[in-house]
Amino acid sequence: MSTKRTHTTKARVKNDYYPTPIKLVDAFIKQYGQEFFSSEDRILDPCCGDKIFSQALSANGYTNVGNTDLVDPYGVEDPEFDATTESYWSDMMADWVFTNPPFNISTSILRHALKSTRKGVIFLLRSTYDEPVTDRRTELIGSLSEKIVTNPRCRFRSDTKNSDSATVAFFIWDHRSSRDYAKLRFLVDWNK
Repeated sequence: MSTKRTHTTKARVKNDYYPTPIKLVDAFIKQYGQEFFSSEDRILDPCCGDKIFSQALSANGYTNVGNTDLVDPYGVEDPEFDATTESYWSDMMADWVFTNPPFNISTSILRHALKSTRKGVIFLLRSTYDEPVTDRRTELIGSLSEKIVTNPRCRFRSDTKNSDSATVAFFIWDHRSSRDYAKLRFLVDWNK
C-alpha cells in the first residue's frame, strides 16, 4: 500500500522575519551565557525584530544591550540600520554581537560583525550553515569556535501547525579562543 505525502511550501515571510522563541534564547543564556558574556560587556543585536534577545539578556542580568534593525516595527526600512553595509558598522563597536539574522543575508552581516567586535559573534542559524559553501567556507567557517545545536527543533512560524523543518544552532566565533577546531555541544530540552 502506498501513501502519498502532501507537502505545501509556505512563502517566505517578508524581510525573512522569523521571531525567535524567547525560551530558546533564555535557555542558551542560562546554560552558556557566563562562558561568553560578562555583566560589563556591550552586546549588540543588529537584527533585533521584537527584541527577544535583549529581553532574555536583560532578564539574566546583562543590561548593556544595543538593538537595531533594518526594518522598524511599522515595516519601514531605514538604510542607516542596514547591518549588511560598511557604514552601519563604522561607529558600531561592541564586545559581542548576539542575534538571529535573516538567513539570506547572514554571511554579509557576519563578515562585518567579526571585524567590529572585541570578543566575538554568536549567531542563531540553520544547523547546516557550516556546510562547505563557497561564499563562507574558508574565512568564516575556518574561524568558527563552537557550534551549539538545539534539540528539539523550534518553531519560528505561527502560520504552520508543526515545527519548522530545520534544526538550528548557535554558531560562535570567539576571538579569545585559541582552538584550531570548532567545539560541538548541544542545548537540549530548551523548551521545558
